[in-house]
Amino acid sequence: MNNLDLPISEIELPEGFEIPALDGPFDASEYIRSTPVDATLKGMFLQAFANQAAIAIENARLYEQVKQENQYLRQAVQERYGYENIIGRSAKMHALFELLSRIAPSNLPVVVLGESGTGK
Repeated sequence: MNNLDLPISEIELPEGFEIPALDGPFDASEYIRSTPVDATLKGMFLQAFANQAAIAIENARLYEQVKQENQYLRQAVQERYGYENIIGRSAKMHALFELLSRIAPSNLPVVVLGESGTGK
């Protein structure tokens, strides 16, 4: 799974409450256990953290859903517009399919030449 951004919420802290300076990783659970604040503030902190975690989980779920939908749509396009739906079994047509496979990923323009009425 890819890394997902986790937005940070602002919560209004009671007057006189300070968050310590960080000089390393912040362990929220240890901070909550060791800080002498009332249960309401700890509940606010936990609620804000839970909300952010829920957003991250939902983003991960949506990412997976979009990834699966993208795979499905790519397969549907390949089935509908793939070379196997073009009529032609000759050696020249196989050579053309080989050429198309090599140039299709390119963004460069391609000029198709041929006689009128040949189905270019």
